[in-house]
Amino acid sequence: MPTIRTLLAGILFLSMIAGTSTVVAHPPAGTLAVVVPSSKQGDALRSLREKTFGRKDIGFLQRTKITMNVLRHLRNGWLKAEDPSEGDRLAKSSRTLGIIGISCLGGIIIPYVGSAAFLAALVLGIIAIVQGRSARRLGSKMKTGEKLGYITIGLWGLLLLLAVAALYLLVVAWGG
Repeated sequence: MPTIRTLLAGILFLSMIAGTSTVVAHPPAGTLAVVVPSSKQGDALRSLREKTFGRKDIGFLQRTKITMNVLRHLRNGWLKAEDPSEGDRLAKSSRTLGIIGISCLGGIIIPYVGSAAFLAALVLGIIAIVQGRSARRLGSKMKTGEKLGYITIGLWGLLLLLAVAALYLLVVAWGG
């Protein structure tokens, strides 16, 4: 609702800045043209301008200030409307990637697929962390995806350490 209000205010100010102008239209043959007298419209705009600024002529710098303020209000309204939804969307996708990453860690028990699932868990954990941090920068309060990414990376490192330790014990047991 504030965005619509600022948009209408911007249109009002831009119409005040534009001032009065006469538009001449030549209708094609066989049509009926209705001409609206511009003097009443111009008087209304002029009186509104006089009420707003207290004088008849607006300088170039005042027009520039008004236009910049209108554009600033429009930009701020759009950014406020987009930020929370974008942050929440990133947080939800981060959570989903974290869950899939932890699930991929369970895939190491499947023959021939385990190594690909193990590497996929690492990649998905890193992406979940990055997206979770981006979501928090955009103003989202959800931290689950980032935490799941850290858990995935931690479990991945622990499983890698256990695999290296098991390989070392196997080599030592064979007498190497």
